[in-house]
Amino acid sequence: MNNKLITLAALGIALLVSSCSNDTKMYDVNYGLAHEVLLPTDSLFGNQRIVPLETTSECLLTKNASIIYADEHDILLSSADDVYRFSGNGKFLNKVGDLGNGRSEHGKIASCSYDSRNKTVYICSIDGKLYEYSIDGGYIGSVYLSRNIKGIIRSIGYDSTLGLVGIKYDYSSKGLACSLLRFDNAGNVLHEEELYSDNLRFDVTMESFPIMYSSNGHLSVAFPFYDKIIHFSGNNKSETQLGLGDNQPTRDIVEDAGRKKELYGDCLILDMKESTNALYLICYHSCKYHSMIIDKETGNVVFSKESRNPKMDAALKIANSETGVWPSFISGNDVYCLAPASEVKNLKEGMQSAGKDATDENSNPIIVVLQAKGKK
Repeated sequence: MNNKLITLAALGIALLVSSCSNDTKMYDVNYGLAHEVLLPTDSLFGNQRIVPLETTSECLLTKNASIIYADEHDILLSSADDVYRFSGNGKFLNKVGDLGNGRSEHGKIASCSYDSRNKTVYICSIDGKLYEYSIDGGYIGSVYLSRNIKGIIRSIGYDSTLGLVGIKYDYSSKGLACSLLRFDNAGNVLHEEELYSDNLRFDVTMESFPIMYSSNGHLSVAFPFYDKIIHFSGNNKSETQLGLGDNQPTRDIVEDAGRKKELYGDCLILDMKESTNALYLICYHSCKYHSMIIDKETGNVVFSKESRNPKMDAALKIANSETGVWPSFISGNDVYCLAPASEVKNLKEGMQSAGKDATDENSNPIIVVLQAKGKK
């Protein structure tokens, strides 16, 4: 294997979801790539509310901050290598852990997740060590998940049914096998299930990573070189075909830096989130970004827009304003989006609650919470 690995993230490209099952649903992502589908935001979403995040020297967030978890009581955000906790109204409460080499400090963050039942924050460092903190920042413990595991752990998360889970990549002379691992709190593997395998042999010079998220009682996994989303609901497994067809890249294109021009011509899923009724995607295809919303019941694309970067280029226009947002976290049909604080002046609703200090361009972002329409 070539030692000069180039991450897809370094190229501004992320990865996709997929796996196997007997009961396969079908989405039509290819239609969204070929057609612009624009509906007024208020036809997709009902009520909206604004949550301005307090700005102090203790909780300055970067532009690339993302929401780990949110409800009416707590909001957890990851920013650089820090995790911050705010109240449901946006007041800063505390940091969760600190970057460092001390006993209670964590390493550089690879992923974060939250167990709302036990109010526990899990931080996984890039070296495969899992750190456990209480929501108020108290250190609970840490353990290496990668010990005695043949392969590389590429993603760690927490699912309310399956518990601690991870995605393992096992490269060999035969090709690649990807598996879902379930861990106990001591870091031991309880169960392993293969999700993907191939017999492709080539020098891997570009790392790939899966997308993994929990939503509405099930865990979903996707790979950048596979045209399906794999869903786990307890012990039940199902899958959804994305419908990429000829636009689906194979792994020898995804993980070979020498073939990146071919990769840009295919379709990569960079971000994926799910509400009760819809799937939200950001795709990169033919050197262009596409933001897309798919109705889960019909499989039809109900929103598709080409943009320079949907997260930064205001993909969804909020009603009665020029402010645009894209989902950062979804719970049920509550869609949480981050927007620059300077844009709050364009939102008629929320002006008074935000106040003057919250609209400064150096302030922390605001959270726009949209209520997605459809079945609950």
